[in-house]
Amino acid sequence: MDCQQLGQEELKEGDTLETLTNKQRRAHKTDTWGVLALGVPLSEMTGSDVAGVLAREKDKMEAIQRMQIAKSCPGAGVAVVPATLD
Repeated sequence: MDCQQLGQEELKEGDTLETLTNKQRRAHKTDTWGVLALGVPLSEMTGSDVAGVLAREKDKMEAIQRMQIAKSCPGAGVAVVPATLD
């Protein structure tokens, strides 16, 4: 992959990470209410917890960024991987 392709992949991966981070935040809120009301985290029962998928996608982003740095691509390493709610 050249720098342009890596940049495009980084943009796509950033969108994916943003979507998954938002889903995980919603699952976290649902779990808070579920534990308060029912004593159990609802995201595990509904399948809305995406922590594992989010972790894999973060690894992909980090790999893309490492390749950009290795190839000395302009702006390499500037993007930030969103934090989780762990």
